[in-house]
Amino acid sequence: MTSSLPPSLRLGYVPGATPAKWARIWGERHPDVRLELVPVAAADAADAVRGGTVDLALLRLPADTSGLATIALYEEQVVAVVPKEHHAAAADELTAADLDDEPTLLPHDDALHWSGAPAGRSRTGRTPPRRRSSWSPPGWAC
Repeated sequence: MTSSLPPSLRLGYVPGATPAKWARIWGERHPDVRLELVPVAAADAADAVRGGTVDLALLRLPADTSGLATIALYEEQVVAVVPKEHHAAAADELTAADLDDEPTLLPHDDALHWSGAPAGRSRTGRTPPRRRSSWSPPGWAC
């Protein structure tokens, strides 16, 4: 039996990824193929492709992409956001150690897995967790 549904592409994306640009370009280039955006957990993105939950995914490396083709799209840069009057605003570059005594917010779905996260306390009063893996640029997995 042939489906009457138009063809579609399921694009998985991890927290922090912004698929809007890709969705807009897809719509311009392939108006007859519906794009379905599917949020996936960072740890599950490659498995979602392998398991067929999505056709491809925007994810961040490192990830176990065995059996998948990957294409690096761009590099992201971690930045510190401080008021203009803050002493760190005068610096051209900061290390994680420079922020050790500053309030630091690292969300539970920290997409960048910042291995050198400052040792300072978060605004909630908890010490941010240290990460073992280092950050890498996002890529396509398909």
